[in-house]
Amino acid sequence: MLAISNLAVDDKNAPLGSASGSSILGITAAQIAFMASHPLQNYLRMTRRQSGLSQEDVAFLLGSEEGSRVCRHEQFASKPTIEVALAYEVIFQKSVRDLFAGFFAKIERGVAERAMHLTAQLDAGERNHGRGRKLLTLTAITARHVH
Repeated sequence: MLAISNLAVDDKNAPLGSASGSSILGITAAQIAFMASHPLQNYLRMTRRQSGLSQEDVAFLLGSEEGSRVCRHEQFASKPTIEVALAYEVIFQKSVRDLFAGFFAKIERGVAERAMHLTAQLDAGERNHGRGRKLLTLTAITARHVH
């Protein structure tokens, strides 16, 4: 696997491997930055291929008879249940968060936006007994979210 963090490019739009890069990948530093900030919905196919398992093998491990279920998950055609997502974690020894990075990022953004809204409501409302703890929790949620 390529360690993108070790690549240094002076011109962010120059292809890596050109005069300012050191690889023959044919992608620019700007493209790498975009890919890093826009993860795929899931990394099931890549992870499965790295494991050497077929879709049928994974389907069997999931308790299914057909690889089509795995194919639908890999192609973003359907979302697995929580049980299946956790089974993927067991099979591939990667966290659900990492396997479904794009989906996780989408959920994280939504939760952070709602936490900001709830914080604003609490700031505008009356002071009550549990307010301080709520604000600490909501602040922690919004602090993890990068805009």
